[in-house]
Amino acid sequence: MTGRRGAEPADMIHVDGISAASSDLSGKVVHPNATKRSYQPLKKDQMWRSKCNRLTRRAVLVLVKKRLNWQLLVEGYSAYLTLEEQRRTLRQAFRIWSKVTPLIFSEVSPKSTLSADITLGFGTGRHFGCPQVFESEGNELAHSTSDREIHFNDDQHFTASGQHGINLLRVAVHEIGHVLGLPHSTRADSVMSPSYNAEGNSLELGTGDRRDIQQLYGAHVWTYHSAKSEMISEGSQGHQFPRLIHERFPGIIGPIDAAYFNHTQKTIYFFTGLMVTVFDIKTHQPLGGYPRRITEMFPPVLPSDHPTGDLDTAYYSYSHQALYLFKGIYFWKVVGPKERSQNASLPINGVLPGQRVSKQWFDICDIT
Repeated sequence: MTGRRGAEPADMIHVDGISAASSDLSGKVVHPNATKRSYQPLKKDQMWRSKCNRLTRRAVLVLVKKRLNWQLLVEGYSAYLTLEEQRRTLRQAFRIWSKVTPLIFSEVSPKSTLSADITLGFGTGRHFGCPQVFESEGNELAHSTSDREIHFNDDQHFTASGQHGINLLRVAVHEIGHVLGLPHSTRADSVMSPSYNAEGNSLELGTGDRRDIQQLYGAHVWTYHSAKSEMISEGSQGHQFPRLIHERFPGIIGPIDAAYFNHTQKTIYFFTGLMVTVFDIKTHQPLGGYPRRITEMFPPVLPSDHPTGDLDTAYYSYSHQALYLFKGIYFWKVVGPKERSQNASLPINGVLPGQRVSKQWFDICDIT
């Protein structure tokens, strides 16, 4: 970056007009040898270990603002990923944190007059005036600064899909956690773990991650009141809730059973009884030809093995890159690109045979 804030005392940083408590944090994530000069396949047991220098005692940046703007720097675009891949992945990373807190993250364009609370960019060597230099043959993936800047090492092999390279989403979620005030964690299932297994680490927040971030910012809970067909948002001050569903989503009439956002198509699937309606967020209206039967949109792979309708919930797992439909104590996985690549005869959006929820999620016995 061209302009950086003046130096502040090492043991105290002023954030939004208040003093934040001091803590020994590190914002680096590193990989031992993966660079764009050497795309060696990652072994299953190979770890990404942090070798953070801990140059200063950095303060926990507990932000007072609940609406935060972020910006991908023009001078910080990656040379190896498309701009849409970069922006889409970063939006997804911020959304993972906003789902469990009252924080609202909005992307601002480089041309916007709005100031960015968090800036991100890809750089190599000496970058953006940062004192922490990316070495071309080094092992550092990314780091965050006390000025709420996140820098990704563009000499590394980042991918938007996570296949045959370093998963940008996983690294971005980790660094955003640091910017929001979380230190490294010793929990194996934590996104804030400094030891990073290329295959084992989840793209979702662990129970401890949710607890830690909610201790700083509180929880954000959405409740659906089926009797009144209303959505209630707890913790989102300034919003006029509750509101009728059709006021926010014209053409969608409650009560609804479940909803699922397809981030690729920019559509929302609303499930009601035996029917499903697809809502286009770009045109702000339902797509033509809907509602349609759920069994038509999501055909059963095995005849007669299908939830049919009246779902309890629909859930997209970023860890498994898959959509799941839940009803009672059973779940059904929807066929995705991975299954189709292995078996092209599977129907698009086909519903695989149901299984007990407890078989996949051992700590849940009955989602109803």
